[in-house]
Amino acid sequence: MKLSIDCPIRDGVVIITKKHNSFFLHCGIIAIENGIPYIFHADPSNKNNKGGCILRESLNDYLNKNQIKEIYDSGITRKQIYAEAARVWGWKYNYLAFTCEHFIREITGQRLKRGIFHSGEKIIIGIVIITSVFLFLQTIFFKR
Repeated sequence: MKLSIDCPIRDGVVIITKKHNSFFLHCGIIAIENGIPYIFHADPSNKNNKGGCILRESLNDYLNKNQIKEIYDSGITRKQIYAEAARVWGWKYNYLAFTCEHFIREITGQRLKRGIFHSGEKIIIGIVIITSVFLFLQTIFFKR
């Protein structure tokens, strides 16, 4: 099973996905154990055995709920993935300080590599820009 011509399933492959019912992207990292690919990822809606947000699930189960958008090889080994995942296993999800992107940075030592803006992110950026312009114009034209 391959994810793409350039990136076969192997330890250290980072997958950026979109849940079927979401506007936002999600990411995780693959580790193969006894020939079975698993994905480690930070999930705000689930808790592991230490109360943290890091989950390990079969890649097959994960891809049944998510659509692949981008993939790349981080170059790290299974041993490194398991060691770093164990270090952050009890960490709680925090939308500002510890998301799936932060998890990938903790595991790989690298920022998440993304070549695209997802449509949901584009909408949010557009709303922020329009709101900022509106508030700026309001202060100019509607001073009291």
